[in-house]
Amino acid sequence: MQAVTLKSTDPVSVKFVELIHSLSNIADDLKMACAEASLEGNFSRVLELSKSSMELQAFAKDTSFLMERWQIGISPQTVKPKKPITHSKHRDHVSSRKQLHVTLEGKVFQKPKATDTFVDVLEFIGLERIAKLNKRLSGVSLVSKTATIDYQSQRRVGMWYITTHSSVNDMKKLLDEIGRDLNLLMSTKVLEPSVK
Repeated sequence: MQAVTLKSTDPVSVKFVELIHSLSNIADDLKMACAEASLEGNFSRVLELSKSSMELQAFAKDTSFLMERWQIGISPQTVKPKKPITHSKHRDHVSSRKQLHVTLEGKVFQKPKATDTFVDVLEFIGLERIAKLNKRLSGVSLVSKTATIDYQSQRRVGMWYITTHSSVNDMKKLLDEIGRDLNLLMSTKVLEPSVK
């Protein structure tokens, strides 16, 4: 860990320096314990201590960065003014979102959130059956056993991940395709927000 010099005598900077020095001492202790464990042949302990040491170094680096930001101060250009929360008058008279209404084999699926309805219908059809269709949603497999590392939203159901990052209309289209591909007796419709 790098040495830290005190540029300011304000109490916050003093505490930052004390913390960074303490972290440095702890890092030295970890290095010594790691060396001792290595000499004893306790390699699982060496791995454990090495991991702790790396995490501590990352934390010390973050702390140094925060101290530098504190000492520099935050310029008016970096502080974004908070926008006041406004409520649309139109929004007060309309329910919050579109809903998905699906009838499949005589069973009706409709939840307040279209995503919940979408996932329930896919579960009812069978996630393994749907995975075999190789459908994609937002560029990602609709149903997969591995999670995506991109920004897309996914819902985990058992060992499956269902991609849900989509508009209600696209969910409807995809369900219609699945129904045709699997010859299911299914009807889907999008319910627009109702005016109260």
